[in-house]
Amino acid sequence: MTQHIFILLLTLITLSSTETSQLVPSKILKKAHKAILSKIIPFQNGALISGERGHLFTLDTSTLKMTQIQMPINQFITSIVSNGKDKVWCVGHDGLIIFSKDSTKSFQVQNIDIKRESPLFDIVMDKNGQGLAVGAYGYALFTKNFGKTWTTIVIDEYEPHLYNVVQDSQKNYYICGELGSIYKLDSNAKFIKKYETGLETSFFGLEIIKENSFFAYGLRGLLLFTKDGLKFEKVPHQSQASFYGSIKKGKEILFYGTDGTILSYDHHKMNQIKFDARTKIKTALIVKHKVIQYLDIKERIGITGALIKDKKIILTTTHGLRDLTY
Repeated sequence: MTQHIFILLLTLITLSSTETSQLVPSKILKKAHKAILSKIIPFQNGALISGERGHLFTLDTSTLKMTQIQMPINQFITSIVSNGKDKVWCVGHDGLIIFSKDSTKSFQVQNIDIKRESPLFDIVMDKNGQGLAVGAYGYALFTKNFGKTWTTIVIDEYEPHLYNVVQDSQKNYYICGELGSIYKLDSNAKFIKKYETGLETSFFGLEIIKENSFFAYGLRGLLLFTKDGLKFEKVPHQSQASFYGSIKKGKEILFYGTDGTILSYDHHKMNQIKFDARTKIKTALIVKHKVIQYLDIKERIGITGALIKDKKIILTTTHGLRDLTY
């Protein structure tokens, strides 16, 4: 498995779509839970997990039992968001946005644009019904009414791929993507600024600390931090893995990505957590930027999502579900 297979799958599968593509219901498969999984989010008393071929699952976080949901689409679902109670939005290939108002019992397609051949990669939705979805070739859609209507917006005329969107406490939007692109929009999706990172590489995600202060991460171990949005500093670590996502755990931030890598950052030390096919933990400890110990792994899989439940980290990967105690 190559290092960037997950990001390639997000883009290339959609680019091979044809104008004759139609909405086809997903198939309930016994081994669907072992395929590529793209995202995990808390939902009601458990979790929701998305994946390829229109796969969507509920998860019992105590037993890790996954139950596949019958979906009216078979597009790759790249990301999901929920109010935690009954409303769920999924985005994916062919510009798909699909919505459930009744805890995944039924779904309604809010947006699809097969001819455009642009996948959507990420989505956020706040409690007031304002949301933003972003994707390939600068594709971005904004709503003020829980997705009843979506309006196309232009963030950058050069149309770079946009991989991730997050919000700060002031409801500003932060979007990152290829060509070193990081943008800030206000709560009404009006352009505020493009951050000058001095790089032309791809950013796959952001972890917001407060307004204009965040971590940005991406290809080949890229991990930057800015406290004011003006100066960006590289966070020293030993991993060359590409980072796909992040999650907060108390005062720590866990960054995860290729080669089964999880990097824990708490401003004082870093722990690089890795696991093999039998989920045995292997670690590298970095204190004051000095490597104390480093051990390789046997299974190189991409970690695509993470959910922390009690003392357990539940991971979605390119090879199904994994979990570890941390």
